[in-house]
Amino acid sequence: MTTNVPRPVVLVVDDDTVNQKLLADICTAEGYDVVTADDGERAIEVFGQRKIHIVLVDATMPRMDGFAVCRQIRADGDVPVIMVTASMEPGIQNRALEAGATAFVSKPFRVYELTRHIRSALVAYRSPSEPPTSQRRFVRRQAASALTRLPGAVDLRLRLRREPESDDEERACMVVRFVNERQLSAREGRHAIDAVLGAVGESLLSALGEGAVFWSDTAELVGVMAAKQLEAAVEATRSVPGGFALLQLEGVVLRLGAVRYRPSAGHDVDTLLQSARSAVEAAAGGNEPIVIRNLDAVPATSP
Repeated sequence: MTTNVPRPVVLVVDDDTVNQKLLADICTAEGYDVVTADDGERAIEVFGQRKIHIVLVDATMPRMDGFAVCRQIRADGDVPVIMVTASMEPGIQNRALEAGATAFVSKPFRVYELTRHIRSALVAYRSPSEPPTSQRRFVRRQAASALTRLPGAVDLRLRLRREPESDDEERACMVVRFVNERQLSAREGRHAIDAVLGAVGESLLSALGEGAVFWSDTAELVGVMAAKQLEAAVEATRSVPGGFALLQLEGVVLRLGAVRYRPSAGHDVDTLLQSARSAVEAAAGGNEPIVIRNLDAVPATSP
């Protein structure tokens, strides 16, 4: 039976109408309800009138700046506040955190980096998109907390770049993709998505170790490993759906795609990631649980 789960409410505060609409559109696309304010004073008024679950605020605004907004909201409780700003003022990030901001995002930003901060903040906060019973809420939150241990897309690219080209040991890059994210989110709420990814991430961490698993996008995990570890990584991922019963989740569809390669072949980072993602798309399109390809079967991309 379909459950209508209330959605988290995001308060977007920015005096620039273009930026305000951009942030609002991103949050709406992620499945959140959105309210807006053009300045800090209006933001505090809205905050007092509605149940707000997370705030996105610019640093520099008329009447009341983002730092004052952070301090006032923080004085009233633990609602997460993410400062999103283009300001290049020295020390601005430290000022934001000292004012009580949960996270700091510089403009321009990549959408998935912002949504990752939002979802991570909501994991630690009592959101209405969590399941209705306290036991399910606790179990799902515990599973989702593993995501806070996973590095992101920037760290993934740095990891792949650091592999020495003199190394001739075969490596593997494996992508785990959540195929039916939107359907599950609509039925169970956004935190169900984080719980699934967290459970998979925890299993992969146990198989591959710290620093080998990355939360690279809102519905995607990536593992980087020696090729001889690929079988263990696949098994670790396949074993997780049995645990979804503990999360009281049904109908979760995951697909895996992987590429084998040798660093000595000189493949660039984009080639590695595009090839692995192409493999997982082939798995999803062909309704196969996993597709594994050998990247060295085709010529390496010239630098």
